[in-house]
Amino acid sequence: MSFPIRDALQSAGRYAFRNPTTMARVVGYLAGMRIAVPLDALRWLASTLLTSDKAPTDVIITARPPALALGATVEAMKQKLRVSTAIKVEGIDAGEEHLHTTIRLQDLDLKTFDPKSPLNQLLKSGALDLSKPAALLNFLGNKKPKTIVSADGDRFELDLFQIPALANNPTVRTVLRVLTPVVTVGYIRTEGDMLIIGLKASPGGVPRAFSNLRG
Repeated sequence: MSFPIRDALQSAGRYAFRNPTTMARVVGYLAGMRIAVPLDALRWLASTLLTSDKAPTDVIITARPPALALGATVEAMKQKLRVSTAIKVEGIDAGEEHLHTTIRLQDLDLKTFDPKSPLNQLLKSGALDLSKPAALLNFLGNKKPKTIVSADGDRFELDLFQIPALANNPTVRTVLRVLTPVVTVGYIRTEGDMLIIGLKASPGGVPRAFSNLRG
């Protein structure tokens, strides 16, 4: 599914008109080399893009500073689950040919819709330690997502270029080649009802950025 750019621009315009105070805050963040994304934008993305039969449903996105809290109903391990967790981004490593991130999954909660399922029995017995969600990967076997490079306890290292929609997107590739020599991501966290992306400038990379832009 291609990204609905026209719909996104129209929705952004309506949101800006209805929320002038929020947009003023967004501009204020930019002055400090920070990109502020209203969580309403992420909620719109979820409702717009997660439309396939196998996509998560009943998605809830809230702030739990500095983490981003998510909840959704998903199909996993051959059953329907209600999953909620708080995602804390520990680091972003973005380059011209790579896009890695390290996250922690905190306050993970799983609920099954089938009280007789083996997973539900394990949850009720306490045999599964949800404070160490990496252990749940053992249940996925060879179906473990390719995006997960390593996992230990509640810490996951992800290779986002294992997602074909990103890796094969020429716009994403171009943006990384042009921006990463001069701008890197210092942190990602929530503040209020916004996701804040802190940027760090590297003026010495300007010549390389122009070279990459020319191709």
